[in-house]
Amino acid sequence: PHCESTHRKSVLPLRVWRRAALSWVARCRALRAEYAMSHPRRLDLLLLVLYCAPWSRAASPDLDALAVSCPEGFGELRDPEYFDNFGRWQDRYGRDNLGLSGQFLGIYNMHIAPVLEEALRTCPAYVLEVMMNAVLRVEHDSGLDAARAWIRQIFGMRDAAFEAADATNRRKLQKLMAEWDIDIAAVYPKLLDIERLGPFPKLDAQDASVSSPSSRSPAEDDFCLGQRFFLYALDNSFYQPGTFSCLQGQWGTEVIMHHYFKHNCRTTDPEEADWFYVPLYGTCKYVALNANMSDQDGDLDSMDAISNKFIWEPLLDVLRQSKYYQRKEGKDHIFLFADGQGPRIWDSYDALRVESVFLSPESKCPTWGEPIRRHLDVKPCLSSWKDIVIPGHTDYARIEYMRKQNKPAEDRRLLMTFHGRSPGTHAGYGDCAVRGAIMGLKRHGPHVDVGGFVMDYPERKGDSHFCLVPAGTSPWTNHLYESFYAGCIPVILSDEYEVAFADELDWPSFSIKWPEVEVGDALYHYLEGLATYFPQQLVAMKASLERNACWFNWYSVDVQCSPYLLIQRRLKKLLGMRRSPPRFWTVDPEVFGSSASEPPLVFAHLRRPTRFKHVDGEASNFSYLRAVG
Repeated sequence: PHCESTHRKSVLPLRVWRRAALSWVARCRALRAEYAMSHPRRLDLLLLVLYCAPWSRAASPDLDALAVSCPEGFGELRDPEYFDNFGRWQDRYGRDNLGLSGQFLGIYNMHIAPVLEEALRTCPAYVLEVMMNAVLRVEHDSGLDAARAWIRQIFGMRDAAFEAADATNRRKLQKLMAEWDIDIAAVYPKLLDIERLGPFPKLDAQDASVSSPSSRSPAEDDFCLGQRFFLYALDNSFYQPGTFSCLQGQWGTEVIMHHYFKHNCRTTDPEEADWFYVPLYGTCKYVALNANMSDQDGDLDSMDAISNKFIWEPLLDVLRQSKYYQRKEGKDHIFLFADGQGPRIWDSYDALRVESVFLSPESKCPTWGEPIRRHLDVKPCLSSWKDIVIPGHTDYARIEYMRKQNKPAEDRRLLMTFHGRSPGTHAGYGDCAVRGAIMGLKRHGPHVDVGGFVMDYPERKGDSHFCLVPAGTSPWTNHLYESFYAGCIPVILSDEYEVAFADELDWPSFSIKWPEVEVGDALYHYLEGLATYFPQQLVAMKASLERNACWFNWYSVDVQCSPYLLIQRRLKKLLGMRRSPPRFWTVDPEVFGSSASEPPLVFAHLRRPTRFKHVDGEASNFSYLRAVG
């Protein structure tokens, strides 16, 4: 913050001050390590003052406007500057760091809880903010039940604090609540069975575990189009490293759809279900396994093999033992892949793909390590006749922040913008030629804003007419869906990108699709001509973009416009096409088998003795085909 504020008063180039900022970061870390050696119990306080957060996206707030400022202090915390520093830092913090969340939990236990009454009387907003920052750690360490109890404790303290607060603290609490309305604090209750996702957020206390058909209103039943979804209850290991950890970023759809079906359109009776949703956080768990890679058995030398062992093989075992999956060969089962990694690395993916319904933002998956790579760099991993391309996940707080940056078309200063990796900046992007061509467009002048990562990218999107959306290491990128909230018309520069809800929405009215081979001066002149000579068309496209943004917003509460509605419409259509009886057997299922301990007839095919076309030396033991009972 010091380097940034000093730069605004200086004529030196920004890169000089950024180098100074990196030096400041290094000094912070050194001081923190040195201080930890001699004052281990006080490191938590130092961390909040010296922790070098990501480059601020906005100017430091006015100290008078800080909700957490506390001149009087309490307990051991008496320095007003500490609270002011915390407030500045909190303005940039997204509650997304597990280590820091643990620090906040420690601050509460060591410095707030022992003097809680005093702390709530003098600094209520600070207390509540620290507790909210600790939710991520509580859920990670102790689970959703503990996190729910923690949130309810926060809400109880909030209500009591409003009752007891003087005028000054009441204003601070009101400001804090306004801030919570636009960050992840507003999402926590929806994932903790206090509220729910979708257009009917209210959740009755007696309905906290499941929304049953008998408790649904006619409006809710209409929204579900009469469909009933059964939600598999998988082992908790499928949901690690935790709900709130997995919610963050573009792969958060795994968490979102799980919790949506937990309280919407759900039945607890599998016999009356139209659909079976199988929730697992495959991509999130894959990333976690990669970050903490361990060769536990001594024979797993690749990340893909580890993922198959700890994600996909356990899932296949669940399905092998599910009579509801076996009875219709998975035709009424739904799986979600948050990106193309799941289909790529799952060596048993073909066991499901022919019949089950897949949801994914990525319809074309890389062919890394596959025999077909001799011919193709990507392959279809969804089937257009049954699967659904969905939007990627954009964090709620990021949506709200980008909406604030959305300027009117006439006030925008930039023609186009793109910031991200490109050839020469990252080894994995060496073949991303379109991104290289985009970098060459900067020769046309400062109104072409392209380059590497910048911390104020949301502001730049809100100040630009067009957002360039090039392919990366795979055809899809969440840059596309983020552009909606900034009112920045997306220009899709990825030939293999299949967008979400292409059949339902008029994409040409709010986006541009441009061939990769033509990215260069022709693209620049087209976009410049559109902005210069057809401003009304530009305004109309921007308006259409903003009207359609709700179809891609997983936090939409609009009963007429949300991704859930389009998914359910597609499933309803598919349901009418795919109603089919179970496997055909002449044997009477009531008398099949010699005793009540025999497995149901629905598993008979798993015990067949035939093995088709055995090949000498074949290593497989066909592990899926073994008795269930």
